Amino acid sequence: MKKVTISFFVLVLTFLCIIGGCASKDLTEGKSAKDIILASTEAMQNIKSYSFNMETAMSIPNPMTNKLEDMTMTGSGSINMEPLKAHMDINVDVQSQKMNTEMYIVTEEDKIVEYFSNPFVPQEWAKIELPLNDQMNDMINPAKSLELLDEMLVDASIAGEETIDEKEMTILEVTVKPEALSKLMQMPTNSSAIPIDEVEEILKTMGDMKYKAWVQKDNLMMTKMEINFSDMLKNLLTSQPEMQFKDETMLNELNATMTMNFNDFDKNNEIIIPESILENAKLFDAMNPTMPNN
Repeated sequence: MKKVTISFFVLVLTFLCIIGGCASKDLTEGKSAKDIILASTEAMQNIKSYSFNMETAMSIPNPMTNKLEDMTMTGSGSINMEPLKAHMDINVDVQSQKMNTEMYIVTEEDKIVEYFSNPFVPQEWAKIELPLNDQMNDMINPAKSLELLDEMLVDASIAGEETIDEKEMTILEVTVKPEALSKLMQMPTNSSAIPIDEVEEILKTMGDMKYKAWVQKDNLMMTKMEINFSDMLKNLLTSQPEMQFKDETMLNELNATMTMNFNDFDKNNEIIIPESILENAKLFDAMNPTMPNN
């Protein structure tokens, strides 16, 4: 359950990173909420680099102990878009068990390579190589990202306004279809494509994903996002026969939220992968997910 939950939030994190990349003129004025979120997504796709930090807090039921368990996940990272190069550092705390994983993502000739550390043995590194074919190019193509959001957008509304660091923001409430996440899981791996049919069915039972977005009025940059996964996880726990989780009291206490902040737009982040990682990372088989032996 812990591995599934962490993997789910890493996926969501990937989704959010994709859709998330001075004058006083209000560029949101006269626009509908849908127009603003699409315009903001397009503006984010035009930036060359940005940084982010995130925090996830959860109280989720453990079917093995029939108790709620607290989990927090914090992280930060920097992303350069062309050529694609990223660095992320993620910390997970589950019932006082602390884990850390560090990641680098880079394009190399005809492939994308992700380097990541073993959460339990930080000095051990592995890598996944993904072919940079038409399917992968679609995944990182800004126009395709905008097309995906437009296709999966269910509803959008203006929730209010806020000033953060002397910058005026329009706050949007956005709803997207759960299939948006499954689209991200169609990436090929180094061995074969991840099976998607069962994943899509599970995601559909979780219901639509709802989030808030803070859009800066003068340049349409999305500077903050908040998402509440509580209802989605409740739907998952009650809809999957193998989970058989029916404790209404505990389900009502379930809570899962994520906050992301985006900043340092076009600051030309310096991302350098240490030579020791490049030389020693072992090839990882995503279809047989165990850290490779030295």
